[in-house]
Amino acid sequence: LGVCVEFNGIAFHPKHGRYSENDYFKNPFDSQCQLVSDIWKKEKHRYDSLESEYGIKTFVVWEDHYKKDKTKCICSVINNIIKSSQSE
Repeated sequence: LGVCVEFNGIAFHPKHGRYSENDYFKNPFDSQCQLVSDIWKKEKHRYDSLESEYGIKTFVVWEDHYKKDKTKCICSVINNIIKSSQSE
């Protein structure tokens, strides 16, 4: 199927709209703060690599969206997966 669904907790990933690229972010499991733009670049690189090297498309679910409306969030992911598979 070639699909990855990544669940991003807001304590562990700096979310667009909550942080700017010039902010610093500290993941509770890391010993030091990192520049948000560097984190976003690493995440984008990981998603792009999964797709280009292995044909795996990544869909990101954010913790706050999921907590707000689980059904809507899950349906959105499923619909995006279906749309993605139809465009191939």
